[in-house]
Amino acid sequence: MGRFFLHAIGPDQPGIVARLASALAGLGCNIGDSRMTVLQGQFAVMLVLDAPRTTDGTVLEHQLDPVAEELGLFLLVRTLNTGDEVQAEPAAESSRSARQVVIRLRGPDHPGIVAGITEALSASGGNVLELATHVVPGPHPGAVIALQLELPSGVAEEEVRAGVEAAAALLGVSCEVSLGASEFV
Repeated sequence: MGRFFLHAIGPDQPGIVARLASALAGLGCNIGDSRMTVLQGQFAVMLVLDAPRTTDGTVLEHQLDPVAEELGLFLLVRTLNTGDEVQAEPAAESSRSARQVVIRLRGPDHPGIVAGITEALSASGGNVLELATHVVPGPHPGAVIALQLELPSGVAEEEVRAGVEAAAALLGVSCEVSLGASEFV
């Protein structure tokens, strides 16, 4: 059995998730972790999947070529090595039990907001687990940004809060920091 990352992007259309999922099921694949979104009319999905009939991602990619062509998708399958599997599981476990922080930002849209905030987080050793951004269109476009991160042991939560709030002030955006377990979206 092979374990794979599958990435696909293309124009959004009704039924795209059902068609891709059916094609994977038809190949005997089981979908594990996944993320899917539509960004300005473009569909994007990332899946971790198990395929009992092959250990070669290229073979699986070729088997999915007809559905990718039918849906207008650029599709890439990458084999997860045994070492990746072993490393991926403990990281997922540690993220569930580690101290987590959710940060929400809102303000006028301009270049550098994500860079400035993530640089402040990186300086504290925080690991970004999730990031979502949304631009509110109009004559005065706004940005709404949410990040979920994991704090390493020994890092004071108030130190992270102070760093993020200082960066947000410099960037001209409002900031809300929720320490501990919190809903990301």
